[in-house]
Amino acid sequence: MNDTNIERFLLGGVVFTMVAALAWFALNDQSSNTDIAQVPTLVATITPLAADDLLNDDESTDVLGEEPTEIIDEPTALPELTATLTDDELAIINEEPTISIEDTPTPEVVLAIPTEIPVEEPTAEPTAIPEPTAIPEPTAIPEPTATVTATPVPVELIRGEVRWSGEKRVQYDVVVDSGATLILEPNTTVLMAPGTSFYVDGNVRALGSAAAPVRITSDGQAWGGMFVRSGGDVILLGTTLSRGGGGTTLIVAEQASIVVRDSQLNNNLGHIQLRDSAFTFENSTMRDNQLPYGAAVDAAFSYNSAFRMINSRIGPNTQATGAPAVSIKVSGSATELAFEMSGSLLTNQSGPNLQLESAADMAGSVQCNAFVAGDVGISLRTSTTQLPVFSLFMRNNAFEQHRGARTNKYEPHPGNAWRTLYGMTSNVGANAQGNWWDHTTGPYDPKRYTAGRGELAGVNVDASNWLTTRPVCAPQP
Repeated sequence: MNDTNIERFLLGGVVFTMVAALAWFALNDQSSNTDIAQVPTLVATITPLAADDLLNDDESTDVLGEEPTEIIDEPTALPELTATLTDDELAIINEEPTISIEDTPTPEVVLAIPTEIPVEEPTAEPTAIPEPTAIPEPTAIPEPTATVTATPVPVELIRGEVRWSGEKRVQYDVVVDSGATLILEPNTTVLMAPGTSFYVDGNVRALGSAAAPVRITSDGQAWGGMFVRSGGDVILLGTTLSRGGGGTTLIVAEQASIVVRDSQLNNNLGHIQLRDSAFTFENSTMRDNQLPYGAAVDAAFSYNSAFRMINSRIGPNTQATGAPAVSIKVSGSATELAFEMSGSLLTNQSGPNLQLESAADMAGSVQCNAFVAGDVGISLRTSTTQLPVFSLFMRNNAFEQHRGARTNKYEPHPGNAWRTLYGMTSNVGANAQGNWWDHTTGPYDPKRYTAGRGELAGVNVDASNWLTTRPVCAPQP
């Protein structure tokens, strides 16, 4: 393309730009009188002129082809605009622009140079990764140690026949081996260390008397007791047991034999407990003991055995409420118990003086005894309620001082006391004729013995033919 064509091209662009500017002012200037409808006319008038001039030049028909052979030095004058413009529009067109490109401040572009990112220097040398330690070799499995044998508790073992006399101090438990015999000579005093006991599988013979008694006691705290195991045999003659029963029992016998004669069991902390063991308590006393539970003498039998209490005294002792002085239980229906109680005094604060319980009939005799104080003199019970009557023979016994709180349930007793507790009770028939009921008029029963002012007799108790005077053979309280 030659210079003439370039000039024309540029001129056409200028004209186009002016027309476009005129159209913009016409559209946006509200105060202008230019009719918006005239703008297309102006554009249509100006634009073809410029376009035809550029495109219909004889010497530039092929702008992209060969160069023209003749160069036009003078540009053809532009035809005058045929459109009529108002004075305001002409003023706008001819007005010098007040702002030039040069006057427009070029915004300064400030490139922010990033500051150097600080890199924190390590404060310490990195810890070196430790070398893996060698896996230790497994230690050898130790050989099993020998089982530690408990050190045996020292005891004083009695074998054969051993005699003690004078004063004997016992530091350890005494074990009387089966077949062995320990003999305590007259006038021997055995001082037991606190808590120590006798364990009897063989025989013990304490040969004391009223003139030369054997004493088993402690010079410190309470000693334990005498535990007679199966087959054991103990005879205590003229012997005093005191300050024993530290384990709540003074004498325990299981399938053994115990004889206590002319002896005193006083000031102890435990009772006598018998299990299927023959027991004789004769001319002896058990009193002033502190018994934490149960009967003073607690006997139970499941097969044939014997229980004898003759001319002895049980009580008073400090006992739990309702605990009997003597309790005897026979559990086997075929068990035969040789039972004898005579010339003895039984007393306690509450509960029965003598409590007898049997799974079947009970034979034996209860004669010349004194049953004093407590809730009831004798309490008979059986689990065989179809039994017509007990075979127990009971004669010449004294039932005394069984009194309860004042009440109007029964007739008053002389001395303004009210009899509310019983001399004897039974859940089956019991023959209790010929006994003393603490009054010459006999026992009292609201239906049978209405005239009596003495002890109450249970409804199953036959208290007829009562004694009008106290039997001489019964011991005094």
